[in-house]
Amino acid sequence: MREAVNFLESHEECLVGEKIRIGCLTRLELTPETDFGEEWMGSACSQNYWDKVVSVRRSKDFLACVCEELRRLSCDTSAVVSLWRCLLGGKDCYRLVLEDRSPHLYSYNMRGDLSWGTRLKNPRRLYSVAVDDDCEEEEKVRFEFDTGWFLSGRLQDDILEVDLAGKPRALTSYHFNSFPRF
Repeated sequence: MREAVNFLESHEECLVGEKIRIGCLTRLELTPETDFGEEWMGSACSQNYWDKVVSVRRSKDFLACVCEELRRLSCDTSAVVSLWRCLLGGKDCYRLVLEDRSPHLYSYNMRGDLSWGTRLKNPRRLYSVAVDDDCEEEEKVRFEFDTGWFLSGRLQDDILEVDLAGKPRALTSYHFNSFPRF
């Protein structure tokens, strides 16, 4: 694994996350004072959202307000693309992860900036965004996009940690034994 990390770090275009499973893709600030609509999607949150957030006491209720506002903002295709890029970290990168004790290399080639890996289609729709009620001890939200991306966000200490919950078929990956040549 260390050999693969050293190889990837020698290429300027690589951003490697050595995590067990998929790991956190990005961390975004999310507080009741944050205008996430403007920061993530380029459109300000509505006055209705701000009015609801003022009276919220629990984290899950706050996340429910965020989900409702994200659904409202996602009517615009360009806002969905902006949200998707923000949630994935914004830059094309390679990630080296362990799955079932075996290293895999993934190419997150969203803008076509990488020399290896299929260019991924930008989503045009956010199918769903909702608080994950299956997890009582944590505040989680799930995102589903039309291109096969499933993301999960966990709110902890005013930070939304975004993880990959399901990947599209188009995501290029290689087992370490068939390591790609650049």
